[in-house]
Amino acid sequence: MRAPRRVVTAFPFLFAIASCSQASQDEPRYVKGERVRHKLFGDGSIAELSGVGREVKAVIDFDDEAVGRKTIKLAYTTLERGQE
Repeated sequence: MRAPRRVVTAFPFLFAIASCSQASQDEPRYVKGERVRHKLFGDGSIAELSGVGREVKAVIDFDDEAVGRKTIKLAYTTLERGQE
């Protein structure tokens, strides 16, 4: 009787990297109520989040009353976190 073949991969760490990157993509980048700063509009709080992947949109209530509430597609902007 022949012994079962054993497959050995040369780079087992690649599977761990792939699974870690997949998990981080599933986690939300921002959460409702989080304080953020936008380069043009200033400080604000995330009121709503919707969509998935590159289609995620955030409704942000900015502190400046002249700016007010804006809906921003997160794939096209950079927000700084934790602004007070």
